[in-house]
Amino acid sequence: MTASSLRELFAPEVDTIERADPASHAKRRMDTNETRSLLVVEGDQLVGIIKRNDLLHGSDDDYERPVGEFMQPNVPTVTENHSIEEAHAALGGDINIEQVPVLDAEGRLVGVINRSDLNAAHEAVGGDEPAPPAMELEEGMTVKDSEDSKLGELKEATFTATGDVEFFTVEHGMIFKGQKRLPGNVIQGVQDGDLVLAISSMEFGMIKDQGEE
Repeated sequence: MTASSLRELFAPEVDTIERADPASHAKRRMDTNETRSLLVVEGDQLVGIIKRNDLLHGSDDDYERPVGEFMQPNVPTVTENHSIEEAHAALGGDINIEQVPVLDAEGRLVGVINRSDLNAAHEAVGGDEPAPPAMELEEGMTVKDSEDSKLGELKEATFTATGDVEFFTVEHGMIFKGQKRLPGNVIQGVQDGDLVLAISSMEFGMIKDQGEE
C-alpha cells in the first residue's frame, strides 16, 4: 500500500544525545555505529545536530566539553501531520543529513524519517523526483585548487532542482577554522575522490570567510 502521510513512514526510534553530554560520548557513538551525525536534545526537545566532521580536529581535552558547544543549532524538520507532498516540498533540495527529524504539534521530537524513503514515497504518489546530483560529493572530502594544492575540506553542499551544485562550503585553516561559501560554477570536477576547483589558492584566499564583513 502506498503511504500518504509521514505517520506511515517515520521510525519512532531516534538515536539522540543530550546537549550537556561530553562530546567524547557523541564521537564514540558515531564511531561505534558508523553514523555521520546525531540529533541533539534537551529532554524531548530537539536543539541541534552534531556531525562527525564537527569533531575531526579536536583534542581529548576538547572532547570533554559539552556537545552543545560543537553542535549546529539549525536542523531541517517536518511534522508528523505533514502529508508526503508537504514534507517533500518543505525540505526541498537543501538537505545535507540522512535522517530528518519528525516533530509533533508541540515541537517534541517523535521520530525520524530517511530522506530516501521520503523521496520514494513522493515518487510513488505521483510527485516529481528531484534530479540526482550531477556529481558525488561527500562531507569531509578534500578540496583542492586548480594547481592540486589542498584548500580544505567540504563541509556541505546544496543542489539545484536539476542536480547541479548551487553552493558549497569549504572549511579551511589548521588552528583557527574558517569557512568559505562558494558558488558551484567554480568547481572543475571530482578527481580521485577530491573536489577540484577551477580557481587558484590566491583567488580562494581573497574570498571572505562566512561571518566576515
